[in-house]
Amino acid sequence: MRDITNEADVAELLDVFYARIREHEELGPIFNDDIGALWELHMDTLNRFWCTLLFEGQRYFGNPFSRHTHLPIQDHHFDQWMTLFVGTIDELFAGEKTEEAKKRALSFSNSFRNKLAKMRSNSDSEPEFGVSIER
Repeated sequence: MRDITNEADVAELLDVFYARIREHEELGPIFNDDIGALWELHMDTLNRFWCTLLFEGQRYFGNPFSRHTHLPIQDHHFDQWMTLFVGTIDELFAGEKTEEAKKRALSFSNSFRNKLAKMRSNSDSEPEFGVSIER
């Protein structure tokens, strides 16, 4: 099995993974309702985001956390997302970059989960939106 080595590999991973997300009993409605007909644009953004995380160069400029704060995401949704992500990536790839992608996904999942919980428990305070994408 090959490792993730380029943008085409990232696009393949994201295409398969988000096809599964869109069909998922619980996650599908959350993302489909939010993204609607803009999936193609969203996939381009996701590809730039993951390529920035995994490869040299800055292709993504934005704040991924702030884009998710309005979604009706509950704690168990993060576990479902990670299970689908790891399952998909393990079906398609193996290697050092693949392991890095899984670690980064877990890090972002945990960060988002914690920040959403903090934001929701302190609705009077300003949420911390910054998410580092340093290597």
